[in-house]
Amino acid sequence: MKKLLVCIVMVIPVVFFANVWQAFRYDSIRREVLALEREQHRLLEQNKRAIAGIGALSSPVRLIELAADLELERVRRDRLIRVDITQQGAAGGR
Repeated sequence: MKKLLVCIVMVIPVVFFANVWQAFRYDSIRREVLALEREQHRLLEQNKRAIAGIGALSSPVRLIELAADLELERVRRDRLIRVDITQQGAAGGR
């Protein structure tokens, strides 16, 4: 009976320490997950703004206005030159 009591008395601090250690690990992982979620949210918002900016910058209306501001004109078909580049083999064009 005395040995059992000694074992129980020795196990209680170990179990208590394990419980505290597990709580510490849980809390640190929870904080890390929260930080990652905030970073993910920030990146998603940044991505949304970038996509909206791309959409605004590439809109046909904006491009037409920009061309008018720069006094650009459409090129006639007879003034176009088409260049076809065929890729040669890696052995020096044999």
